[in-house]
Amino acid sequence: MQCKACGTNIRLGARYCITCGLALGGKSGICPDCHSPVKYGAPFCRHCGKKLGNLCSRCQRINRITVKYCVHCGSKMSGSLSEHPYGTGKLKPGFILGDDYQIVAKIAQGGMSAVYEVRQHGLTGDEQRLAMKEMSFTALQALKKDHQKIVIDGFRREFQLLSQLSHPNLVRAYDYFEYRDRQYYIMEFLQGQTLETILEAIPADEFIAVDRVLNWAQQVCAVLSYLHSQSPPVIYRDLKPSNIMEISGGSKIKLFDFGIARFYKPGQDYDTLRFGTDGYLAPEVLARQSQTNQQTDVYSFGVLIHQLLTGFDPQIDPFNIRPVRTINSLVPNSVAVAIDRAMNPDPTRRTATVHELLFDLFGSGDDLPLPDTMKVPTN
Repeated sequence: MQCKACGTNIRLGARYCITCGLALGGKSGICPDCHSPVKYGAPFCRHCGKKLGNLCSRCQRINRITVKYCVHCGSKMSGSLSEHPYGTGKLKPGFILGDDYQIVAKIAQGGMSAVYEVRQHGLTGDEQRLAMKEMSFTALQALKKDHQKIVIDGFRREFQLLSQLSHPNLVRAYDYFEYRDRQYYIMEFLQGQTLETILEAIPADEFIAVDRVLNWAQQVCAVLSYLHSQSPPVIYRDLKPSNIMEISGGSKIKLFDFGIARFYKPGQDYDTLRFGTDGYLAPEVLARQSQTNQQTDVYSFGVLIHQLLTGFDPQIDPFNIRPVRTINSLVPNSVAVAIDRAMNPDPTRRTATVHELLFDLFGSGDDLPLPDTMKVPTN
């Protein structure tokens, strides 16, 4: 069979085109609102305009029709509201564990972890407001033994990364411990809203202000440049609105959730396990033609900024994303061109580095309030 978009010959049963990344499949579905037939993978019903996809019964967020587990909270899409496969997030307020960390409330529930607000009583009697991340080994039972070790090591590596790295746009981590066969670590408490929450609050016919999005983009460029400049480079791998928080009282953002971040490994053809979120993953990663690298983070960045400027959810129809100005005409043409280049499915034509991306978005960067390491040479 051939890909309808680029004509590449593809194997029978493939989910994505190995060349352009187009989501494949000829099935049709039914619009849940008007019950009209709709094309498989379509983001909107062409009859009534309703946004398509399956709603998770637990978190009420939209997922692609084909997913078995919610990409937002990990719940089984076909399960009841009480069914949850991972068993995290059950610690009650007031419970004390670790080095005198007292649970205040659960902040968030994810696929393989939960995050709580905790308080710790210091030597002076003062209470410190912190966050605690919990990992459940129950989620690992579906994986092979060697893959289980990779995921467990990844949780420990997340703490080690966050405790060793230091950047104004990164969350900090302070302590790691184990309690009843579950791993925990303590980190900085962030007060604010995720970019996903901000995006969801925007009315359907409106957009987030372009200047506000570009301010966030500058900060994301700065923190990605910092991560990629480490030796070896740190590849974030899961750049999306739900993993970035705007701190209350200003426009500063913080990148968090380093659960699948990794070091780049020279000479490795592809990642041992495929992690990330459909819609934000570069097509060469899905096709196992490349390991995640600086350029795959650039691709995710392009999708992220496109979503913030247009409101289009890339998880509904990955790799079928309209040009940004056809949705939001307020976006400057130079910014639209930069986004298109960052999202190019062909790595040889895609923006290569975050420094190039910064130049495409803002010019030389000489007038930007960024560290010197982020300044882009003009020659």
